[in-house]
Amino acid sequence: MIRKLLPLLKRLSNLEIDMAVPEILARVLAPQDIKAQRLATCAACDKKHETLPVCKECHCIINAKASLAEKSCPLDKWVR
Repeated sequence: MIRKLLPLLKRLSNLEIDMAVPEILARVLAPQDIKAQRLATCAACDKKHETLPVCKECHCIINAKASLAEKSCPLDKWVR
């Protein structure tokens, strides 16, 4: 997603970039309620590493992946 936005950002002025950042973040980042649901699901999952915030199924850093709007759980446990 971000790679698709880079050519557009290169053509924008600094003011336009400042105005575009909230819209870009809204597309890239999951809303806080969705992120919270994802984190709760992962916390209760048997595939979460016992001591680290890492998924043993996909090896992601759970907090980072849960923050991204277009990501999904490989076990299909996240509500879409």
